[in-house]
Amino acid sequence: AIIFYKRAYYIIGNSHAVSSYIESKIKKKVLTKYPIIKINNNLKKKYNKKINITWIGRNSKEKNLNDFIKCINLINKQNIMINIMTNKESNEQIKNLISQNLLKKVNFYKFSNKNKILNKIYKMTDIYISTSVYEGFPNTVAQAVNNECLVISSKSFGGCREIIKNEKYGFLYTTYDYKELFNKMNYSIKNFHLCKDKII
Repeated sequence: AIIFYKRAYYIIGNSHAVSSYIESKIKKKVLTKYPIIKINNNLKKKYNKKINITWIGRNSKEKNLNDFIKCINLINKQNIMINIMTNKESNEQIKNLISQNLLKKVNFYKFSNKNKILNKIYKMTDIYISTSVYEGFPNTVAQAVNNECLVISSKSFGGCREIIKNEKYGFLYTTYDYKELFNKMNYSIKNFHLCKDKII
């Protein structure tokens, strides 16, 4: 791949982190261009009395769904609903990893790229969780911000920290540290009214 990069007239990364990494490998200038996201200027978000927490992504190693599953298993009796959208074939496996006391508070959705389905999920989401190990430019995080969700993200390689500006617009936790994720999620649930400043 490095051979092709060196022959290219233009090289584009989809986040500054990705562009910097490629530059360090090939010693050539890399342009950063974020994907186009249509901004919801007229969104009138209605937050839920029962906090809705959402995770969206494929059940793959780099998406690190295990962090989220371990985290929610620490939750006691908070007034919440949890939404997980992932591979349909993974749902039964995931159900077996979730505490039986919590399972009735979890909605499972088949992973989809259809805007109508995704928009419905984002619209009802209060807190969006990203547990990825690495991302280029995470569209799910961008769309969560666009839909006025509070974002809690791992400190993954890539664009997450750029989108939420190192905790200016959300919270970050150390990747694989699900107890830190739980602490930040638990704080957000109990103090959601204070977290709205980050969303705005």
